[in-house]
Amino acid sequence: MKEAIGHLLNPSTLEPNLGLYLGTLGIDNSREYKSSFFSSWKKIDSVLVDLLTEDFLLALRIFRGPGACRAFLSLWFTESGTFRDFEWNGSDGKEFLSRGTFRNGYWSFTQGNQRFNFRLDDTIQQGYTHSSILASDLNLQLDALVSTAEKLHKPVSSLESSGKDWLFRLISPDLSVRGQLALDEDTWNLDSSEKLSYSITSGFSDQAFLPESRIYGSVNAKNSFRLNLNEKTGILLWRNGVPAFLESATFKKESLSYVLHDPSDQIELTVTPIRTTPQIIPGFFGKKIPMERVEGRISGKIRFGNKKETIKKGFAILEV
Repeated sequence: MKEAIGHLLNPSTLEPNLGLYLGTLGIDNSREYKSSFFSSWKKIDSVLVDLLTEDFLLALRIFRGPGACRAFLSLWFTESGTFRDFEWNGSDGKEFLSRGTFRNGYWSFTQGNQRFNFRLDDTIQQGYTHSSILASDLNLQLDALVSTAEKLHKPVSSLESSGKDWLFRLISPDLSVRGQLALDEDTWNLDSSEKLSYSITSGFSDQAFLPESRIYGSVNAKNSFRLNLNEKTGILLWRNGVPAFLESATFKKESLSYVLHDPSDQIELTVTPIRTTPQIIPGFFGKKIPMERVEGRISGKIRFGNKKETIKKGFAILEV
């Protein structure tokens, strides 16, 4: 993994410097690099936010792309194993807005009494998300603030090819969060024990959003980890907020489970599904791409320092 650079084109060849980078890329406006005839119809923007507490995992995605503009909200109450899922359809430029860059950016989806906002402010080095839902079957208010100072928490960026175009992605580490969540009759004050992570994708693609699989786990109160799995960029392992790329690891379905094999012996992991939901990703010219969202519990071992420890608790959200 390379350190983030301030320019994305090779000065000799003027070709894009594709790959994974530690830190935020200095230039992330993919409109400067579009090259295909259909690029203007293939613009995508998406934000995915995960909030992990002792009681639940909240996943929020807002996106616009070829054939769709939507917001998804999923609540997984991890102790009881129950789920609540919600979806709203919108239109690009009306319900969905995006401005700025991965350092100073703003993304929002607004439809009636449903509002989802996500903002990054490089001046004060903070990220902020606000969600407000007032519906017959859900009353939710979320205000969450995280520090994005890269001296403490370096994200991972990627520049990928997408046909004749390019795709930019930013993945944050797990960040301590401050704020409050009100859900129907219950309220949670968010402090250092809760974690928030986000990923942002911008560029051009044949499909409205890109699947993003992630796995959260811990071995004790001190040591926790996360995995981000992507078909193009591979498997990224975060240990206590520090990322490492598992170059030789594989992740695939074996019988009814999903298994991670890592020849470097950093981690061994099995995901046991508890719910599988078929979904459709809208695509260019009306194309429909099938996807399965798989939630499951995890087991296995992971290395911290010189010691390999048993995973005590963990959850997976796979998009396959």
